[in-house]
Amino acid sequence: MPLSATLAPFGSEHTWGNGLAVTISAPKSLTPSDTAFPRAGRMAVFTVVVLNGTSTVYRPPQLAVRAVADGRPAQEVLDAVQGLNGVASAVQELPPERDATLTLAFAVPDEPVRMRLTVQPGGGGSETMAIFEGTA
Repeated sequence: MPLSATLAPFGSEHTWGNGLAVTISAPKSLTPSDTAFPRAGRMAVFTVVVLNGTSTVYRPPQLAVRAVADGRPAQEVLDAVQGLNGVASAVQELPPERDATLTLAFAVPDEPVRMRLTVQPGGGGSETMAIFEGTA
């Protein structure tokens, strides 16, 4: 784990020094539809709540979320049929003191795995990372 990271279990919230907060739910297992990309046998689906506690507008597409399942990178799955359109689909600006909910899915093996989601609010810049972990 990088020195500039905090570790939290799924279901908890992390707040950065500027007031921006992110909560990552515990994952739910879901079978992808036939139109999902990339193809996967199973997805771990997370609800991500972003609360803008800053004094300026936040743009949710800036949010970088990377997943690792049992030590291997897990690909984000886009599945429009099930409303899973990724972070990039969150096009509305988020005014101060407002929140937004995103639903993200990642390809995982059929059996339960240990997962980590790394979150950076500015897209992977120099700000502290929040790492959420648990079983999916």
